[in-house]
Amino acid sequence: MMNGGKQQIDEATHQSELELQRRKDQQERSIEHLEQSFNTETGQTSGGNGI
Repeated sequence: MMNGGKQQIDEATHQSELELQRRKDQQERSIEHLEQSFNTETGQTSGGNGI
């Protein structure tokens, strides 16, 4: 019975990690989109950090 509890915790942790990864990927796509929009508006075509 104790293994079942451990397995449920592991599954909950796994689901949390999947959700965090999904949110991270979504944030990275948003940042890339914003960078592309900014570069288009400012006439910059090269990547990089603008330094």
